[in-house]
Amino acid sequence: MKATGIIRRVDELGRVVIPMELRKTLRIGVGTPMEIFTEKGALILRKYSPVEGLESEGAEFVRATGLITGKACMLTDREKVICVSDEKLAEFVGAPLLAQYIERLEERKSVLINGDTGNAVPVVRGAERYCSQVIVPVLHDGEAAGGLVLLDERKEAVFDGGDVKLLQLGATFLARKIN
Repeated sequence: MKATGIIRRVDELGRVVIPMELRKTLRIGVGTPMEIFTEKGALILRKYSPVEGLESEGAEFVRATGLITGKACMLTDREKVICVSDEKLAEFVGAPLLAQYIERLEERKSVLINGDTGNAVPVVRGAERYCSQVIVPVLHDGEAAGGLVLLDERKEAVFDGGDVKLLQLGATFLARKIN
């Protein structure tokens, strides 16, 4: 745990204000769901991620999708990469997502990009080499809780409607598993 040096008092209703600079840094906005934990006498607040709880089901789906399609596949929540299809992508697990990718998720639409058109949306730093991709949001209560991404770094790679349907199937399955 990293100390911030910030001290806040609990008010009469039991509330503690999270300082603006921490909310900006951690991207905590109005209405952001927070999870509360206790550990060794400490109170821990963490942004709630319904997709993070699907790690085992998600890992099985992305591995199977990678095997079937021969492409790289990953599952993300709204903050980071949760799991990946193979060892080549292992460096991205836990990596923070880039703003352009989060914006695509927020559109709540499936996206298919083929070849080197310059329209590919980098998911995380270091993944810019993937120029062909399919992005499908995992929707929960009408909002994008995360996304499934199919990637290929070959400019001549071609994704089609079948790839989109496969990820939509996975996204629907995973969304139904969210409590």
